[in-house]
Amino acid sequence: MLASNANDCWDEAALQTVLTAIEQSAAPGCLIVNCEIPPEVVRLAVGAAHERGLDVILDPSFADRFESDLCPLLQAITPNADEAASLLNLKISSVADAARAAAMLRAKGVRTACIKLSDGGCVVATADQLRHIPSGNIDIVDTTGAGDAFTGTFAVALLEGRPSIEAAAWGVAAANLATTGYGSQPSYPARAEIAAMAEQLFKSVRAVDV
Repeated sequence: MLASNANDCWDEAALQTVLTAIEQSAAPGCLIVNCEIPPEVVRLAVGAAHERGLDVILDPSFADRFESDLCPLLQAITPNADEAASLLNLKISSVADAARAAAMLRAKGVRTACIKLSDGGCVVATADQLRHIPSGNIDIVDTTGAGDAFTGTFAVALLEGRPSIEAAAWGVAAANLATTGYGSQPSYPARAEIAAMAEQLFKSVRAVDV
């Protein structure tokens, strides 16, 4: 059974539960949030995490709910190409376009911008690097949950101390492997599988000229 718009049903008790959990969290830590919940909840959660010294990684889905003044509070943002195009009011039809979009998000204050590409790859912009991570050689069965696999694995890799580009390679590997099975969580790969593919993908990382 599908309960449409259930993510919008927040009351004060639910909000306080989230804020309390954030306030009781210790750095180093990370809050992952998307825009499927009300913008005011996103704003309060992001602000609380930032004040607590936690990294914040935001997946701007739905893009029309994202409030860009939050960018300076974000460690990373992980839109897909369509979401990035909507956020920035531009067309993204190539790796170079995605790289420009990532750089534009960086200019808004985000420390790392990852644009997830439709082919399973990713473009990453940091303070001093603009890189393309290609997709792996896989047979796609179902893309459900691939974006979440990317963001979750990317966050864990950052918390483990990996540089942003390497962490994004782990995210791409997880997302790619997640598409080889049906469903979301049932298709998520084991760590060893992710590590093996991430090592190969990291060797293929290339700079992007824009």
